[in-house]
Amino acid sequence: MPPYIVPIVPNALPRYQSCTIQGSTPGSLTVSGANYIQVAYGYSRSHLWRNFGFICAFFIFFVFLTALGMELQKPNKGGGAVTIYKRGQVPSAVEKAMEKNTQPRDEETGEVHAAGAGDPKDEPSSGSDNEASKGVARSDTIFTWQNVNYAIPYEKGERKLLQDVQGYVKPGKLTALMGASGAGKTTLLNTLAQRIRFGVVSGDFLVDGRPLPS
Repeated sequence: MPPYIVPIVPNALPRYQSCTIQGSTPGSLTVSGANYIQVAYGYSRSHLWRNFGFICAFFIFFVFLTALGMELQKPNKGGGAVTIYKRGQVPSAVEKAMEKNTQPRDEETGEVHAAGAGDPKDEPSSGSDNEASKGVARSDTIFTWQNVNYAIPYEKGERKLLQDVQGYVKPGKLTALMGASGAGKTTLLNTLAQRIRFGVVSGDFLVDGRPLPS
């Protein structure tokens, strides 16, 4: 449209006219967007891949900086967390503490205890300690439960909260009971402890293979 079309001559044919906008070609009244951007701004389609490469390079660079900062700052140093180091990558401060054979400072008393202090294997026990230890009951029994079912009345029927649960617990071993919320962990513990006073519990509760008394 005028004034971008030249020459402005009545009844002129388009092939004899041209557009005054940058990137136009003789004999054409339209301008390609790619031609306009290339002539006006010097930007071509190949620059798209160049910019994509820049974005990838920036991403890798910032990830590297983050990893480097995490290694240098050690945000998990101290506290109740346990840090495991690769062989040959233990910090010098930790190596010195290991050479001195000391444990971390007690937060309550402020005292630093030597490693192994209080361990009956490291220190000889007195006669009174041996006599006192004889009076401590020690359990060597294994508790086993098999085919444990627990049902409660629900509306016109019943609902099973536990179905064919089995397991065992050894003395001196730490046993973890894990599961999602509502999976029945507390219900199972109450059943094993015989604290259930509602519903029907069935199954075998054995101590060293013998039935558990009421």
